[in-house]
Amino acid sequence: PDLIVLDEPTAGLDPIASTALKDKVEAATVAGAAGLLTSHIVSELEALADDLVFLMEGQVCFAGTIAELKATAGYDRLDRAIAHLMTEQAR
Repeated sequence: PDLIVLDEPTAGLDPIASTALKDKVEAATVAGAAGLLTSHIVSELEALADDLVFLMEGQVCFAGTIAELKATAGYDRLDRAIAHLMTEQAR
């Protein structure tokens, strides 16, 4: 496929099924497919995403790479960078 759209793809999956799904998605993107993924699971984002668009209350709060978000927030861990962004946006 040219485009893969996944909405919370590993919700309800056991670890074996989750890993198998991630492997299939990664293989498809390596083969040239684009992917659109929604997730609240940070490890899933780090494993499958190159770029992020972070929404809060329907507004784009950040658009860029994971590395850019970490650098902007000043954290090495994505979960902490996201928490920082959410805290800043809530002000």
